[in-house]
Amino acid sequence: MKPDQTKPEYKYPGTMSVAFAMGGLAGNNAHGAGFLQAALDRHIKPIMISCTSGQLLWVKRYLQVATGEVKKNLREMLQEDIREVNPTGNKNYALAKLALFGKSHVFAPAYLEWTRDLNKNARDVWHDLLKKPEEVSLVRGFLELFPCRHLVPSFPAEFFKDISDYLRDAELPQGNEGTSPVGIVFNSYNPQSGEEYVYLNGEARKRLNEKSGKPNKYGANQKNEYRDRTIYQDIDAQAVCDALWLYQYGFDRKGSSFVDGAYFRGVILSELAVADRIFCVRPINHHWQGHLPRNYPELEDLKTEIGFDGAYCGERYQIELINKLLDKKKMVEGEKYHNIDLQELEIRQPRGFFDYVFESEKVYDDAYEDAMKLFDGLGYAAAPEV
Repeated sequence: MKPDQTKPEYKYPGTMSVAFAMGGLAGNNAHGAGFLQAALDRHIKPIMISCTSGQLLWVKRYLQVATGEVKKNLREMLQEDIREVNPTGNKNYALAKLALFGKSHVFAPAYLEWTRDLNKNARDVWHDLLKKPEEVSLVRGFLELFPCRHLVPSFPAEFFKDISDYLRDAELPQGNEGTSPVGIVFNSYNPQSGEEYVYLNGEARKRLNEKSGKPNKYGANQKNEYRDRTIYQDIDAQAVCDALWLYQYGFDRKGSSFVDGAYFRGVILSELAVADRIFCVRPINHHWQGHLPRNYPELEDLKTEIGFDGAYCGERYQIELINKLLDKKKMVEGEKYHNIDLQELEIRQPRGFFDYVFESEKVYDDAYEDAMKLFDGLGYAAAPEV
């Protein structure tokens, strides 16, 4: 029997270049942390990492642990975060405390801003009522009184600079050979212009340019060849600030209209296509778990999951299409195109709306266990440190 010529040549796991696609989502960030610790314990070294939203912070922590700068593991860091937000273990008390006082050095309730926004909204509604009362819906006018800003970010300036420094100069140890650079990719989105900014460090830009065969295709201010509303930029403190800007912070910020890129593209895959294998770590699941929504919180959960799935599926199917075309010899594998093994690690249990406030050790432990099983199944258990 002749061997199947349509299958790509098998590569031993230790010889495959890998990338991590880390999706961030509020209280589900523990899912990514569990995967990253498992990757550390299996000595799996990525050449590229993409991250959105809160995963920017966890990737920075991962780099600190990997290089030995921090002696704790990621689970210990998660436990510290949980104790800070919910020291008593009573979620109702912790939620009330967050609502009234916020979280130190992260966010505060927008008391003054909310009142100011309310007054401005009231003037706008009153103006519309006086101008064309017959065309104004009273129900809509009433709802338009309430501001969309509920929180004010209180991150110290050095917080953004610290993360940007680590991501810009990201390195991982390589046995006795010292360290080697790691490509970093993250994003933000401007709803006014409809543009996505994708931020690259030097190593990510170098690998993407080499793959494309063009020396400046992924340079600063360059548009993506196929997605003309995606623009590549350098990593700096402002980029990190934009990438962590939540809807709840409002939209009247001076100097920037960008928001958290996870709202637009929750998992970044396309820019990781330089790798042989991509571990895609998703803080949601590709299908709705449990009964369909019966109440308002469940409906909001469904909206979030469908919204996050939409953009992801587009990139996922692109990778599958190229793989199938290569397998069927409709395209030639070479420098520009190659088969990519996409390995998905999705969160086990449904979490949403009210769970996003709180991180969970169980989410971390489940992700760690699932990642270890995935690595074992792919042959990394017996692979040497690479």
